[in-house]
Amino acid sequence: MSQSESTYTLKERAYSSIRRMIETGELGRGSRVSNRKVAKQLKMSAIPVREAITQMVGEGLLDHRPGIGTYVVNPTRIEIDDIYELREVLESYAARRAAQVSSDRGLAEMKQSIELIRQIKAQGDKTTSEEDRTKLGVQTAEADSTFHMAVLRRAGNLLAMRTITGLRLISRVFNQCQPAVRLQGIDVVIDEHTEILQAIESGDVSAAGKLMRKHIRGGRKHALKHFDDQQREKLDIYDNGRIMIDFEDKIRHPEYDG
Repeated sequence: MSQSESTYTLKERAYSSIRRMIETGELGRGSRVSNRKVAKQLKMSAIPVREAITQMVGEGLLDHRPGIGTYVVNPTRIEIDDIYELREVLESYAARRAAQVSSDRGLAEMKQSIELIRQIKAQGDKTTSEEDRTKLGVQTAEADSTFHMAVLRRAGNLLAMRTITGLRLISRVFNQCQPAVRLQGIDVVIDEHTEILQAIESGDVSAAGKLMRKHIRGGRKHALKHFDDQQREKLDIYDNGRIMIDFEDKIRHPEYDG
């Protein structure tokens, strides 16, 4: 193996490791990502780690602040809403395009991802181990992503695929949460993925687009609720049982800082 190939392989390993640390919450939103610290943790030189971090900055997963440092992105409520709005438009379009394809391209991958999510649900129902549920939560997100990427590949629009891949990565960073929360709603995901697959496989263009739009809107609603719940937890809104801050007003008027 040449030196350049070795560096590239290490970069991929560093990238995968940092991604997993972000997705599991080991590196929380807004956390600083130290090149040297990560390199030491992964027992590799700083060069591949720096290259992986640079790639993640370009993808929008990390935010580099010159002279200050690099941090895991911490999307605002408006940014989260914007991400899902774009995904709704692009992915419903992709689903319609996918339903127009006459070959079997991508169908097997969609079916496999749905079956994998079913298996994850069965395992999640049997375990109370937080460590196991954390792993299952990450696997659920990966299987969900596999389904959506299969739809995009079947649609065949490479620009839409690159754009949505970036948006989904940021969505996954935001969706860091407790394992139990990750596995909530898994039945809905299975049912909605199955309906989308059936519409695509049968060539029902209108249904495929509508079902994907509904699916993304559900994710958007859940993500915004999760954001609001987290903000409520951070605010000291009670004093001897009396509400001191009108949280809903703060959500409507984010410029208000109390």
